[in-house]
Amino acid sequence: MYKDELFHQCSNDYVRLILEIFPKIKQQIDSQIITGCGLIEHWIETCARQAENDMSKRNVDDRIAALTLMTEVWLSFTHYVDSKEEMANTILFMLKRALRERSHVLRLHATGLLFTALD
Repeated sequence: MYKDELFHQCSNDYVRLILEIFPKIKQQIDSQIITGCGLIEHWIETCARQAENDMSKRNVDDRIAALTLMTEVWLSFTHYVDSKEEMANTILFMLKRALRERSHVLRLHATGLLFTALD
């Protein structure tokens, strides 16, 4: 319920907001609660939609924020995301897609995120 209300109140800046508060969320909320309530799935799905390459609707900064949050979620909840093959494939697909974009900034950022994920 909370995720839906926050999403509707901040729909334009939702991913950026979650990206900003994500370190506190990890620190203060038990990981079993986060994984058990479907929050990770919600974040990944929302980020995947925002990272789509429809340039008429989304600017590069929004797409970078979405890719960054997906990567942060994967790194923070690695075992959970890896256990959901479709989720891991979605994150990789979006990062690989960003590598083929026209925007040099987006391509460079996606490359950095892939190296971060490898680390």
